[in-house]
Amino acid sequence: MLIFIIILFLISIILYGLSFFLAQNEGLYYKKNCRTISVLILAIGVLCLMGYLINYISSNYLGI
Repeated sequence: MLIFIIILFLISIILYGLSFFLAQNEGLYYKKNCRTISVLILAIGVLCLMGYLINYISSNYLGI
């Protein structure tokens, strides 16, 4: 699960970096779409990381 979360973060970073190159070549429409998708993937990654950490803490430290 942790590898999946890291892959989500890497995809969002790559898309955000790609948006700068799209802005120079294709225009602002593609830049906006690429950054929106990047932010959505980043938000999903943050939610997955929060769920993973809650599960890890509750199983290892709280004994639930």
